[in-house]
Amino acid sequence: MDIIKTALSFLSFIPLLLGVLFVVLNYVYLYLDLKNRQLGKNQRVSLVFAVPQLFLAVGWLLCGREIRGYVSGWAFFLIAVADPAVWRYLLALFRNNFGVKK
Repeated sequence: MDIIKTALSFLSFIPLLLGVLFVVLNYVYLYLDLKNRQLGKNQRVSLVFAVPQLFLAVGWLLCGREIRGYVSGWAFFLIAVADPAVWRYLLALFRNNFGVKK
C-alpha cells in the first residue's frame, strides 16, 4: 500500500510540471508580444490565464506528505505568483476600477 501512495505522490508532479511549463510559456508569450509592439506589428499574443494556477493547485493537493516534505507550499505559491498573466490581469483590473491611465 505504501508503494501505491508513493507512486501516486510522484505522479502528482505531472500537474506541477505542467503548471511550471505554462508559466514559462507565458513569459515567452509576453516577450513575443513586446517584440511585436517594438516592430510595429498589430498582432497580439495572448497569455494563458489561470491555467498554471489550476495545475499547481491540483498538483499540490494530489501530492502526499512524502513530497510536501521536499517541496513546501510556499514554493507552489511563488511559482503561481511569478506568472506574468496574473500581474497583467491585476494591472488591468486596477486601471479599469480606479481610473489610472497609462
